[in-house]
Amino acid sequence: MPWTDYTDKLEWHFSPNLVSGESRGPAMAARDAASAKAIATLNPERNIRYGTGPRQLLDFFPAPDRTVGNGKVIHVYVHGGFWRQGHKDTSSYVAPASVQLGMPTVVLGYDLCPDVTLEQLTAQVLDGIAWVYRNSSRLGVPGAKVFISGHSAGAHLCAMALACDWTSRGVPSDFLIGAALSSGIYDIGFVPQVTLNEVIKLTPDRVKFNSPMFNPPLRPLPILIFTGGRESPGWINQTDEYVQVLRSAGCAVTVLEFPEDNHSTLGMAAHGDAGSSMMRGIVSAVR
Repeated sequence: MPWTDYTDKLEWHFSPNLVSGESRGPAMAARDAASAKAIATLNPERNIRYGTGPRQLLDFFPAPDRTVGNGKVIHVYVHGGFWRQGHKDTSSYVAPASVQLGMPTVVLGYDLCPDVTLEQLTAQVLDGIAWVYRNSSRLGVPGAKVFISGHSAGAHLCAMALACDWTSRGVPSDFLIGAALSSGIYDIGFVPQVTLNEVIKLTPDRVKFNSPMFNPPLRPLPILIFTGGRESPGWINQTDEYVQVLRSAGCAVTVLEFPEDNHSTLGMAAHGDAGSSMMRGIVSAVR
């Protein structure tokens, strides 16, 4: 049933710590350790500034063996954290798998609520994605196009990128070639009704503008999309409904299953393992 039918338990359905809080600590520790190892061993170019905000920085992980997409694709990862937490430095766990599979990788940072509004935050991410395309030569991958992926709020932001009119930002409409979205938030109508909004400060009149559910992709692209089987029914429903939006927009959608994972463990399971169905799907989509 749609998430709107869970109004008596919205706080539970959209608070992963309440659904699977016992796994959060170990999952975050594993994520942080993997990210630190990636930074220490993969020789990234760190803290490249793409905007004026304190966190408008990105890290670039080169791929010596660029075997995917004829060496002309950069993978951009957008971290989650419910628009109020998270950092690129603890999201570098995505880089080893991506680099191993032949894709130079950018891990993108952005300012957080309440220091910026959700609209400003989204605009920063769009600026960062466009910056990567414009500066592909500076990153050593001249002429590269971009594949985006994100987890949780990062998936929301990637979905908003799919709905962006890129020509209005001075870049070609076809520079994005696909996306992988894990455990995303696609209709943010619940946000004004839960305690999260003490930080996000979203007003009801801004819900549709900021929701991918009401802003479909402008181009039909290959999309990988999934949740964890141990997430709340309300959260899983967000993906189920957005899949229909994607298909109505003509996108080639691949729905993946991670039945044993919850919101905290899914990021590492999907993005941090070169053998995961998501990473294999990215390679297939890019090729």
